[in-house]
Amino acid sequence: MSNDLETIRRVHAWHTGRPIERGATLTCHVASDDDAMLAAFLRMGGESRPWGMAIGTLRDGPRIFTVPEARDRNAVADMMIEIAPVLLGHFRHPQWHDRGPGGFQTQSLRQLWLPGVTHLEMIQFVAAAYARTRWERSDVVSLRALGNLCNAVFLEAQRPGQQIVFTATEALRSAFVFPTSPIRQAHLGHLLAWLDSEGTRDDREAEAREAERLSVSTVLDPEFERRELQPLVSSWGADRTESVAKAIHGLLATELERRWNLTAAAITRLRTDRRRPNSGLVKLVTSSAQAFHLAWGERVMNEAAGLPPFWPNVFTDHNARTAAGSYHARVADHDEARALLVHGDRELQREELAAGKGVIAHVSSVVPDRWEITYSYPDLTTIEAGRTLTI
Repeated sequence: MSNDLETIRRVHAWHTGRPIERGATLTCHVASDDDAMLAAFLRMGGESRPWGMAIGTLRDGPRIFTVPEARDRNAVADMMIEIAPVLLGHFRHPQWHDRGPGGFQTQSLRQLWLPGVTHLEMIQFVAAAYARTRWERSDVVSLRALGNLCNAVFLEAQRPGQQIVFTATEALRSAFVFPTSPIRQAHLGHLLAWLDSEGTRDDREAEAREAERLSVSTVLDPEFERRELQPLVSSWGADRTESVAKAIHGLLATELERRWNLTAAAITRLRTDRRRPNSGLVKLVTSSAQAFHLAWGERVMNEAAGLPPFWPNVFTDHNARTAAGSYHARVADHDEARALLVHGDRELQREELAAGKGVIAHVSSVVPDRWEITYSYPDLTTIEAGRTLTI
């Protein structure tokens, strides 16, 4: 999709006064209440480890985990040990789930939904902190397992067409064109306000601006953190009383629940959309389950059987050949996803035509190994003699 086409669509949405539908179908799979896990993070200032996390399926609701001091790596690790069984069990780690990750073709697809891209970055931060840790703790195995899962989840999130990991902002943007600048579309509350508000364009825009005042990223509003939390954190550093820890937890829990609930609202918005899912999603769901099983499930099963699995490094591809192979694999995944989805949505077909990748044609005769066609669009085609077409 070209930038020019996207700009034209945004102008159209602005003229209409509300978000407009992108395409005739939905191009992201939404799992069941049991299979959709939602997670939201908070971190302190410039720290890269979590200060708090809200996590839970749509059926069970969020569980809130926090620490009074995010700079205390032991306290953060203790919190992540509590979180590990929740996330590992959701993705069917054999140590925390009785069925294990095997049988990806028969088991339902497990998903992880996050409010926005900064929360996806936190998944990578957790992987970097614990996947290769040599910390001498009795429960370090759980930390490594959590780190390796987070690394696999983050890598899968980069694969075009995957249906395992979603940020709510990108899922909404894949379904709607919003009459606002791209940078502001990174705010989940902003997008939901445009979709759910009533009235004129000015009314919707005012609601969206108001929603934008509340942070949905992994950091708190600086003024709120400085005014409300900093005195409590200082008190915790001085005497470490249970009452101070509860006060910090209460403030963080409110912020985490709001982020989690916004993500749930985005899923509800997609589920209640009048459009049907794209027919190509069936294949994409199957290929996503298979790809994630190969990237994580098989390695976990080998580890459980006592075999030494090869876990990808969080920081490097090790050599240029591996990096080049990953690049070409992603290009192939992008082409496959586009090919699967384009047949299920006339709007995507129009995009391909506008990009010069197709023709509108009438089959005038059929002979063995050759169809003769008469095309009406474009006026001058770029198809070369001897090339093939997909109908």
